[in-house]
Amino acid sequence: MNIESMVKIIATPYIWFGAMLYGGSFFVYLFALSKGEIGRLSPIAQALTILGLVFVSVVFFHENMTLSKVIGTVFLMVGAIIIFR
Repeated sequence: MNIESMVKIIATPYIWFGAMLYGGSFFVYLFALSKGEIGRLSPIAQALTILGLVFVSVVFFHENMTLSKVIGTVFLMVGAIIIFR
């Protein structure tokens, strides 16, 4: 990869928007950790990340929602509820 293509990638508004979202989520996560137990909040954050990725992949990238994805998503939600209680 040459310098010109790197500059094109860095200048993309999507990259900056994603970086701002990532930075904002980092501060929200730090705030949540200051209010709760890491043993409960970290698994919830990981589950929400995976659920968000499944949502984005289905809605925006038109990936198929297979039976295994549905089962995995249900297990994630049930596990997050059990851990959070």
